[in-house]
Amino acid sequence: MIGLDAEWESVNEMREEAKKKGRAWSDANSAKWQDLERQLALLTSQLKQATARRDELDPKYDWTCTQVRLARKDMEKYADKLADLRRLEKQEKDLKSGPTRCPTCGQALVRAGLTETRRSIAEQIKGLREATSGASELARTIEVLDADTHSLKAELDAGTAWIAQLEAKRVGVAALMDQREEEPNPYHEQAQSLRKRLIKIKADLKEGKAAMGKLARKAERAKFWVKGFKDVRLHVIGEVLEELELATNAALDDVGLVGWSVHFDVEKETKSGTVQRGLNVLIGKPGLKERVRWESWSGGESQRLRIVGALALSEVLLSHAGVQTDLEILDEPAHFMAPEGVRDVTDMLAARADSLGKQTWYIDHMAIESSRFASVTTVVRDKEGARLE
Repeated sequence: MIGLDAEWESVNEMREEAKKKGRAWSDANSAKWQDLERQLALLTSQLKQATARRDELDPKYDWTCTQVRLARKDMEKYADKLADLRRLEKQEKDLKSGPTRCPTCGQALVRAGLTETRRSIAEQIKGLREATSGASELARTIEVLDADTHSLKAELDAGTAWIAQLEAKRVGVAALMDQREEEPNPYHEQAQSLRKRLIKIKADLKEGKAAMGKLARKAERAKFWVKGFKDVRLHVIGEVLEELELATNAALDDVGLVGWSVHFDVEKETKSGTVQRGLNVLIGKPGLKERVRWESWSGGESQRLRIVGALALSEVLLSHAGVQTDLEILDEPAHFMAPEGVRDVTDMLAARADSLGKQTWYIDHMAIESSRFASVTTVVRDKEGARLE
C-alpha cells in the first residue's frame, strides 16, 4: 500500500506537470496561430493593394505604349523633310565657311551664283522649317511618353515581383496555419496515459484497502489468540528460566562468587507502574540492597557470570531436548580474569567434568598453568609454520 501511495503521488505529479506543459503548449500554439493570422491578413491586404495598383497601371501603360506608337508613326511623316532640312542646313553652313562651289553639281560659283544659291537654300530651309514645325512638339511629346512608359514599366515590373513575393509568403503562412491546425498537443496523449495509470492505481489502492480491511479484521479477531499464545509461551519460558536460575545459582560458589545470586524473569515493572515483558537478568551481590542489571557488571566478575550462565543454559537446553554429550569446549573462558579467577574457573571445570563424566577442552591464547589439566597441547607458530608441542 505504501508503494501504491508513493506511485500515486509520483504519477499524479507527472500528470499535473504534463497538463501544465500541455496548457503552456496550447497557449503558445494559440499565440502563434494569432500571429500567423495577423501575418496572413496583412499579406492579403498588401496583396490586394498591390494587385489593385497593378490593375490600375496596366491600362495606363497600354495607353502610353499606344500613344508612343502613334506618335512615332506620325513622326515618320516628317522623316524625309527633316532629312532634307538637315541636309540644307549643312549646305548653308558649308557655303558660309567653305569653298564657293555648288553643293549640288560641284561647279565653282561666281558671286551672283553664290548669292542666288544661298537665297534658294534659305528659302527651302524656311519652307521646310515651317513644314516640320509640328515635329519638334511631336518629338517632345514622344520623349515625355517614353519617360512615362519607362516609369510605368518599371513600376509594373516591381509590382509584379512584389505580388509574386507576397503570394509566396501568403502561401507559406497558410501552410504553417494548416500545419498548426493539424498538429496535436504532444502532452495531451501523455496526460491521458498518466490518467489511465492513476485510474489503475486507484483501483489497486481500493482493492488493497479492502484486502487490508479484511486482514485487519482477521488480525483483530486473532489478537486474543496471539496474546494467549504469548502468555503460554512466556509461561513455558518462565518454567525453563526457573530451572536455569537453579542451575546457575548452584554453580556460582564454584567460580568464587560466594553469596551471589542470579534472578531470571520475563516481566519487569517500569517506573510508570506498567509491566514490560521480556527476558530480564538481575544479579544479587552481598552488600547490595537491591539486585542490579546484568549489564552493570564488567571485567572478571561479568566473565564468571557469563561462564556459569552459559554452562547452566547448556544443561537445561540439552535436558529439555533429551540430548546427552560427553564433550564440552570452552574458548577463552577466563578472558579478563585475574589469576585467582582463572584458578577458580579451572577448578570448577575440572570438578564439573568429573561429576558429569565429560571431557572438557579449555582453549586459550595464553598459556594457563593448572594442576587440574589432564594434558596440555600447545600450538606454536614460527617462520616455518605451525606445529603442536
